[in-house]
Amino acid sequence: MYFQRYSAPDESTLHADILAATDALAVARRNGDMAQALALSATLGGMLTTARRESDACKLLEEALAEARDCGQEAMQGWLQHMLATARQYCGDRIDAHAGFAEALSIARRLGLEELEHYALHHWGRCLVEDGQVDRARECFLAALAIRERLGDPRQASSRRALAALDAGEHGVVADGLAAPGGKHAGGATT
Repeated sequence: MYFQRYSAPDESTLHADILAATDALAVARRNGDMAQALALSATLGGMLTTARRESDACKLLEEALAEARDCGQEAMQGWLQHMLATARQYCGDRIDAHAGFAEALSIARRLGLEELEHYALHHWGRCLVEDGQVDRARECFLAALAIRERLGDPRQASSRRALAALDAGEHGVVADGLAAPGGKHAGGATT
């Protein structure tokens, strides 16, 4: 059961994008382009999670995160940790998901990566709602919204929808767009 989980608007496009990213990742690895391989791993991991292939995403992202740590690529570690935390959230591994969001947020703040910071805050907020920690979730959504507004990022609408759902008491979680008992679905938020 999930709070405003993102769904791809077009499953066939998502599938094609997954295939293209998989091919591009293989090319980057063959060419020894570690930076490109890690970036593609993060992107592909996110797409696999969106496609409801969280277990595949976790495996890919865990391997890439270990590589990023070995290479000392801290910014990429933050992005991979964020993507891995999201995949773990949807696998039901909440303890590791919370730790991953906290680590991604810490890296983002230390390195001044505002885009990563607002993503980590927003996604962590959704995970917190799912755990019944509505007040902490609200703090995350408010912080994400402040950054998104300052940057003029269109994803501020997603943070506003999440806050509106909480304000309206619509924090019951949903299963792939269906309302759960005791809660209303406020619409699928894009990250």
